[in-house]
Amino acid sequence: MRAHTAILICIMGAAAFSMGCRNGNGADVIIMGKDINAEKGAQPVMKINTLVVGFLETNCYIISDENKNAAIIDPGANGDKIIKFIEAKGLNVRVIILTHTHHDHVGALQAARDRFDVPVIISTEEAAFMGVDRSDMKTYAGKLTGDVFLAVKQGDEIKVGDITLTVLLTPGHTPGGASYKAGSIVFTGDTLFQDGVGRTDFQGGNSRQLMESIKQNLLTLPDDTRIYPGHGPSSTIGRERDYFGS
Repeated sequence: MRAHTAILICIMGAAAFSMGCRNGNGADVIIMGKDINAEKGAQPVMKINTLVVGFLETNCYIISDENKNAAIIDPGANGDKIIKFIEAKGLNVRVIILTHTHHDHVGALQAARDRFDVPVIISTEEAAFMGVDRSDMKTYAGKLTGDVFLAVKQGDEIKVGDITLTVLLTPGHTPGGASYKAGSIVFTGDTLFQDGVGRTDFQGGNSRQLMESIKQNLLTLPDDTRIYPGHGPSSTIGRERDYFGS
């Protein structure tokens, strides 16, 4: 695995990190495809737990269905904290999902792999950027099998119990950055924040590509789609469309 140059992730523009603007550690119960306050019914339920980890305050998301099938999104740091939380909740981790591979998003990846022995979802381009050995790679074929890296492409669907995540490729912050949409929720990594975007002045960054990704794969989503970014508070596509003036 190739080591990246030390990375400091921050939001371009006016948005700044502070404890006052964070989601904080907590849980949201989402009715998939409906408003968060909708009554439970035929639609599957997804619980989102946000663990803020590492000195760059990365959002590690633990998502789970009503049967405790779970996925870890971006285990950035503090592996013991992540593992202890999951075990205390009695969750069954089925997969680890990476939006991208900057160190503050994968710092606890090995600890999580060692503990849960599950596959890691990553885009093909990001696997190359990370330098994943070919012997540790397989093409995702609709099933979460083995403890390898599973390479996904645009539109692939990842089943985690009753939860279905759709892959939206959003390169630009890194060459193979990806977002993951579940109902009216999308996990955007460092592609799109509340009132800001990820930096593109690091290795592999491309500002033109980043803006194309945002416009084509994120701002085309409905206004009430809620984004859960890699840092900072959640937002909505409607708010971010207004921010970009589109």
